Amino acid sequence: MTMPRDFLEDFTDTSLWAKVPAKHRFQFKKDVNRGMKENHRLALTMRGVIDRSLEDSEGLQTSDFEGYQIFEKGDLAFKLIDLQNIKTSRVGLVPRRGIMSPAYVRLSPIAEGTKSEFFFWYFYAAYVGNIFNGMGGGIRQNLNQSELLEFPVPDISKSDQESIVRFLDHETARIDGLIEKKYRFLALLKEKRIKTITSAVTKGLIPEALIIRHSPSRMPFFPVCTGFACRSRLLDKLCLVLGDLSCGLIAILGSAAGLTRLFG
Repeated sequence: MTMPRDFLEDFTDTSLWAKVPAKHRFQFKKDVNRGMKENHRLALTMRGVIDRSLEDSEGLQTSDFEGYQIFEKGDLAFKLIDLQNIKTSRVGLVPRRGIMSPAYVRLSPIAEGTKSEFFFWYFYAAYVGNIFNGMGGGIRQNLNQSELLEFPVPDISKSDQESIVRFLDHETARIDGLIEKKYRFLALLKEKRIKTITSAVTKGLIPEALIIRHSPSRMPFFPVCTGFACRSRLLDKLCLVLGDLSCGLIAILGSAAGLTRLFG
């Protein structure tokens, strides 16, 4: 079947390696969970394939887990329905044996020298590039296993696959760590912003300002400056506001007696 040039070939033509159809590396399997041969439930999410309780009602569901299909460790799981939706997961690497929705497409490695982790990253790159969504354009909302098995993949040696997987595992973990630190830093900045606003509107701009309550009791709190150093900074601020001429008067009044009369 001919696939859209503008989405698929523009993506695969960037590969340094020759290309072969995915069916040279993988086969489609569907092992239905009849008789509840397996009860460990998995789910394909934006965070990859994760464990999920049998009681969890989120996501793709059936009323009978015997209708689910069994996946094995190293399989690739694809969700290729509702392709107009660009905010859902499309591909995941299965970390252990378990059952998942019958709506998913399961590909199992068959060729010797096929490292599932590499091809997960390859299909993941297609996913984040919205390649699957583009292939389902127009009135077509789904892709089937036959089309997926024709998807061009790199004809790459196992040693190169392993090297790339090691690099990507290390680099993505490092970048994820930086993203987490950024989120924590942003949270601290938001907290600092709130404290700064609260401090400014309740204590003024002098760090040593104390809070006293003026009578009557319904009056708000006002900042009061105490101590010579604190008062000196307040005079400096008055100079900036009133200008050079007034600064002379402020300097004269800045004597111990003047400060006492003004602020004591």
